[in-house]
Amino acid sequence: MAYSELLSDPEGRKEIFQELFGLEEELIPDRVVVSPIALEAVFPQDFRKVFDEKGLDYEEFIPEDKVLGKVARNILIEGKGLMLVLGRGVVEFVDSLRVLLSADSPDMLFVGSSAGIQGVDTGDIVAPEAVIPFENVSEIYVDVTRHLPVANPDLLNEVKVPGVKESLHATVPLFYMETLDFLRYLKVIGVNTIDMELSAFYRLASVHGARAAALLRVSDLPLVGEHYYSESYQRKKDKKLASKYRLLELALRFLGFS
Repeated sequence: MAYSELLSDPEGRKEIFQELFGLEEELIPDRVVVSPIALEAVFPQDFRKVFDEKGLDYEEFIPEDKVLGKVARNILIEGKGLMLVLGRGVVEFVDSLRVLLSADSPDMLFVGSSAGIQGVDTGDIVAPEAVIPFENVSEIYVDVTRHLPVANPDLLNEVKVPGVKESLHATVPLFYMETLDFLRYLKVIGVNTIDMELSAFYRLASVHGARAAALLRVSDLPLVGEHYYSESYQRKKDKKLASKYRLLELALRFLGFS
Protein backbone atom coordinates (compact mmCIF):
# COMPACT_ATOMS: atom_id res chain seq x y z
CA MET A 1 0.00 0.00 0.00
CA ALA A 2 1.35 3.45 -0.92
CA TYR A 3 1.64 5.91 1.95
CA SER A 4 -0.96 8.28 0.47
CA GLU A 5 -3.47 5.41 0.37
CA LEU A 6 -3.21 5.05 4.14
CA LEU A 7 -5.33 8.20 4.43
CA SER A 8 -8.24 6.21 2.95
CA ASP A 9 -7.80 3.39 5.46
CA PRO A 10 -9.36 4.06 8.92
CA GLU A 11 -6.57 2.39 10.87
CA GLY A 12 -3.85 3.86 8.67
CA ARG A 13 -5.39 7.30 8.96
CA LYS A 14 -5.45 7.01 12.73
CA GLU A 15 -1.75 6.11 12.75
CA ILE A 16 -0.89 9.06 10.48
CA PHE A 17 -2.70 11.62 12.66
CA GLN A 18 -1.04 10.18 15.75
CA GLU A 19 2.43 10.30 14.24
CA LEU A 20 2.12 13.77 12.67
CA PHE A 21 0.07 15.59 15.31
CA GLY A 22 0.01 13.37 18.41
CA LEU A 23 -3.78 13.42 18.62
CA GLU A 24 -6.85 11.87 17.08
CA GLU A 25 -8.57 13.42 14.08
CA GLU A 26 -11.79 13.87 16.06
CA LEU A 27 -10.02 16.41 18.27
CA ILE A 28 -9.26 18.79 15.38
CA PRO A 29 -11.46 21.86 16.12
CA ASP A 30 -13.00 24.44 13.79
CA ARG A 31 -10.04 26.80 14.18
CA VAL A 32 -6.37 25.89 14.10
CA VAL A 33 -3.19 27.93 14.40
CA VAL A 34 -0.36 26.32 12.41
CA SER A 35 3.34 27.06 12.41
CA PRO A 36 6.40 25.67 10.62
CA ILE A 37 8.52 26.13 13.75
CA ALA A 38 8.23 25.08 17.39
CA LEU A 39 5.77 27.08 19.47
CA GLU A 40 8.62 27.95 21.87
CA ALA A 41 10.35 29.70 18.97
CA VAL A 42 7.47 31.53 17.31
CA PHE A 43 6.02 32.62 20.70
CA PRO A 44 7.91 33.53 23.90
CA GLN A 45 9.40 30.48 25.61
CA ASP A 46 7.18 31.00 28.65
CA PHE A 47 3.96 31.16 26.59
CA ARG A 48 2.33 28.57 28.88
CA LYS A 49 2.53 31.16 31.67
CA VAL A 50 0.27 33.40 29.56
CA PHE A 51 -2.24 30.55 29.32
CA ASP A 52 -2.12 30.16 33.11
CA GLU A 53 -2.56 33.91 33.68
CA LYS A 54 -5.65 33.86 31.46
CA GLY A 55 -7.03 30.82 33.27
CA LEU A 56 -6.93 28.68 30.12
CA ASP A 57 -6.88 24.92 30.44
CA TYR A 58 -4.71 23.21 27.85
CA GLU A 59 -3.45 19.78 26.93
CA GLU A 60 -0.17 19.03 25.19
CA PHE A 61 0.26 16.37 22.52
CA ILE A 62 3.70 15.17 21.49
CA PRO A 63 3.95 13.53 18.06
CA GLU A 64 6.43 10.67 17.89
CA ASP A 65 8.00 10.33 14.47
CA LYS A 66 9.11 6.78 13.68
CA VAL A 67 12.50 8.08 12.54
CA LEU A 68 13.10 11.28 14.53
CA GLY A 69 11.38 10.28 17.76
CA LYS A 70 9.49 12.84 19.83
CA VAL A 71 9.31 16.19 18.09
CA ALA A 72 7.63 19.57 18.68
CA ARG A 73 4.64 19.81 21.00
CA ASN A 74 1.11 20.63 19.87
CA ILE A 75 -1.41 22.23 22.22
CA LEU A 76 -5.21 22.01 22.47
CA ILE A 77 -6.68 24.91 24.47
CA GLU A 78 -10.02 24.53 26.26
CA GLY A 79 -10.83 21.69 23.87
CA LYS A 80 -11.61 24.11 21.06
CA GLY A 81 -8.42 25.92 20.00
CA LEU A 82 -5.51 24.01 18.53
CA MET A 83 -1.91 25.08 17.88
CA LEU A 84 -0.04 22.73 15.54
CA VAL A 85 3.60 22.59 14.42
CA LEU A 86 3.59 21.23 10.87
CA GLY A 87 7.31 21.04 10.15
CA ARG A 88 9.96 23.48 8.97
CA GLY A 89 10.60 23.84 5.27
CA VAL A 90 8.04 23.72 2.51
CA VAL A 91 8.32 19.98 1.76
CA GLU A 92 7.60 18.72 5.28
CA PHE A 93 5.10 21.51 5.87
CA VAL A 94 3.07 20.70 2.72
CA ASP A 95 2.91 16.99 3.53
CA SER A 96 1.59 17.63 7.06
CA LEU A 97 -0.78 20.39 5.93
CA ARG A 98 -2.30 18.13 3.30
CA VAL A 99 -3.09 15.54 5.97
CA LEU A 100 -4.62 18.20 8.24
CA LEU A 101 -6.80 19.51 5.41
CA SER A 102 -8.05 16.02 4.65
CA ALA A 103 -10.05 16.38 7.87
CA ASP A 104 -12.84 18.99 7.92
CA SER A 105 -10.82 21.91 6.50
CA PRO A 106 -10.80 24.17 9.57
CA ASP A 107 -10.22 27.91 9.53
CA MET A 108 -6.46 28.31 9.78
CA LEU A 109 -4.05 31.01 10.88
CA PHE A 110 -0.40 30.61 9.88
CA VAL A 111 2.04 32.11 12.41
CA GLY A 112 5.76 32.26 11.83
CA SER A 113 8.73 34.49 11.19
CA SER A 114 9.85 36.35 8.10
CA ALA A 115 12.84 38.30 6.89
CA GLY A 116 12.24 41.96 6.12
CA ILE A 117 13.27 43.33 2.72
CA GLN A 118 11.90 46.88 2.86
CA GLY A 119 9.21 48.95 4.58
CA VAL A 120 9.34 46.93 7.81
CA ASP A 121 11.52 46.68 10.90
CA THR A 122 12.59 43.85 13.16
CA GLY A 123 9.70 43.07 15.51
CA ASP A 124 6.95 44.24 13.17
CA ILE A 125 4.02 41.90 12.55
CA VAL A 126 2.68 41.62 9.01
CA ALA A 127 -0.44 40.06 7.48
CA PRO A 128 0.28 39.24 3.82
CA GLU A 129 -2.73 39.37 1.53
CA ALA A 130 -0.92 37.78 -1.43
CA VAL A 131 2.32 35.88 -1.92
CA ILE A 132 4.73 35.73 -4.85
CA PRO A 133 5.67 32.03 -4.99
CA PHE A 134 9.23 30.98 -5.72
CA GLU A 135 8.46 27.43 -4.55
CA ASN A 136 6.96 24.74 -6.76
CA VAL A 137 6.41 22.00 -4.16
CA SER A 138 2.73 22.87 -3.78
CA GLU A 139 2.28 22.51 -7.55
CA ILE A 140 2.37 18.73 -7.03
CA TYR A 141 -1.08 18.99 -5.45
CA VAL A 142 -2.40 22.26 -6.82
CA ASP A 143 -3.55 23.61 -10.19
CA VAL A 144 -1.77 26.93 -9.82
CA THR A 145 -3.89 28.54 -12.53
CA ARG A 146 -6.98 28.10 -10.35
CA HIS A 147 -5.68 28.28 -6.79
CA LEU A 148 -3.73 31.45 -6.10
CA PRO A 149 -1.59 32.07 -3.00
CA VAL A 150 -3.89 34.65 -1.41
CA ALA A 151 -5.51 34.98 1.99
CA ASN A 152 -9.22 34.64 2.60
CA PRO A 153 -10.35 38.30 2.69
CA ASP A 154 -12.77 37.88 5.61
CA LEU A 155 -10.24 36.08 7.75
CA LEU A 156 -7.52 38.55 6.77
CA ASN A 157 -9.68 41.48 7.88
CA GLU A 158 -10.29 39.70 11.17
CA VAL A 159 -6.61 39.27 12.04
CA LYS A 160 -5.34 42.56 10.58
CA VAL A 161 -5.89 44.60 13.73
CA PRO A 162 -4.33 48.03 14.33
CA GLY A 163 -0.55 47.78 14.46
CA VAL A 164 -0.39 44.85 12.05
CA LYS A 165 1.13 45.89 8.73
CA GLU A 166 0.22 44.94 5.18
CA SER A 167 2.97 43.25 3.21
CA LEU A 168 3.72 42.13 -0.31
CA HIS A 169 5.25 38.78 0.52
CA ALA A 170 7.36 36.16 -1.26
CA THR A 171 7.99 32.52 -0.42
CA VAL A 172 11.57 31.36 -1.02
CA PRO A 173 11.85 27.59 -0.44
CA LEU A 174 15.55 27.23 0.38
CA PHE A 175 17.31 28.99 3.26
CA TYR A 176 20.57 29.59 1.41
CA MET A 177 18.78 30.59 -1.79
CA GLU A 178 18.62 34.04 -0.19
CA THR A 179 21.64 35.62 -1.88
CA LEU A 180 22.08 39.37 -1.77
CA ASP A 181 21.49 39.64 -5.51
CA PHE A 182 18.21 37.75 -5.19
CA LEU A 183 17.10 39.81 -2.20
CA ARG A 184 17.88 43.02 -4.11
CA TYR A 185 15.77 41.73 -6.99
CA LEU A 186 12.88 41.12 -4.57
CA LYS A 187 13.27 44.68 -3.32
CA VAL A 188 13.10 46.04 -6.89
CA ILE A 189 9.81 44.24 -7.57
CA GLY A 190 8.32 45.62 -4.34
CA VAL A 191 8.53 42.70 -1.93
CA ASN A 192 8.42 43.63 1.78
CA THR A 193 8.90 40.26 3.51
CA ILE A 194 9.84 36.65 2.75
CA ASP A 195 9.46 33.21 4.31
CA MET A 196 9.73 29.54 3.28
CA GLU A 197 6.16 28.14 3.40
CA LEU A 198 3.35 30.70 3.08
CA SER A 199 2.52 30.42 -0.64
CA ALA A 200 2.06 26.66 -0.27
CA PHE A 201 -0.16 27.25 2.78
CA TYR A 202 -2.48 29.59 0.87
CA ARG A 203 -2.58 27.37 -2.22
CA LEU A 204 -3.46 24.18 -0.38
CA ALA A 205 -6.07 25.95 1.73
CA SER A 206 -7.72 27.14 -1.48
CA VAL A 207 -7.77 23.62 -2.96
CA HIS A 208 -9.51 22.25 0.13
CA GLY A 209 -11.94 25.14 0.53
CA ALA A 210 -10.45 26.22 3.85
CA ARG A 211 -10.29 29.84 4.96
CA ALA A 212 -6.71 30.90 5.68
CA ALA A 213 -4.77 33.97 6.78
CA ALA A 214 -1.31 34.60 8.17
CA LEU A 215 0.55 36.69 10.72
CA LEU A 216 4.34 36.79 10.55
CA ARG A 217 6.83 38.41 12.87
CA VAL A 218 9.75 40.13 11.14
CA SER A 219 12.82 38.46 12.63
CA ASP A 220 15.71 40.03 10.72
CA LEU A 221 16.71 42.45 7.95
CA PRO A 222 19.28 40.67 5.77
CA LEU A 223 19.77 43.46 3.22
CA VAL A 224 21.11 45.81 5.90
CA GLY A 225 23.16 43.12 7.63
CA GLU A 226 20.81 42.68 10.58
CA HIS A 227 20.85 38.94 11.20
CA TYR A 228 21.08 36.55 14.14
CA TYR A 229 24.84 37.00 14.55
CA SER A 230 24.94 40.81 14.18
CA GLU A 231 25.19 43.36 16.98
CA SER A 232 22.17 45.32 15.72
CA TYR A 233 20.09 42.16 15.91
CA GLN A 234 21.14 41.57 19.50
CA ARG A 235 20.29 45.17 20.42
CA LYS A 236 16.68 44.60 19.37
CA LYS A 237 16.09 41.58 21.61
CA ASP A 238 13.52 43.42 23.73
CA LYS A 239 11.51 44.48 20.68
CA LYS A 240 11.66 40.95 19.28
CA LEU A 241 10.42 39.47 22.54
CA ALA A 242 7.57 41.99 22.74
CA SER A 243 6.52 41.04 19.22
CA LYS A 244 6.43 37.35 20.22
CA TYR A 245 4.04 38.17 23.06
CA ARG A 246 1.94 40.26 20.67
CA LEU A 247 1.82 37.42 18.14
CA LEU A 248 0.70 35.04 20.88
CA GLU A 249 -2.10 37.42 21.89
CA LEU A 250 -3.27 37.66 18.27
CA ALA A 251 -3.19 33.88 17.86
CA LEU A 252 -5.27 33.42 21.02
CA ARG A 253 -7.69 36.07 19.78
CA PHE A 254 -8.10 34.14 16.52
CA LEU A 255 -8.93 31.02 18.54
CA GLY A 256 -11.54 32.92 20.55
CA PHE A 257 -9.53 33.63 23.70
CA SER A 258 -9.17 37.41 23.89
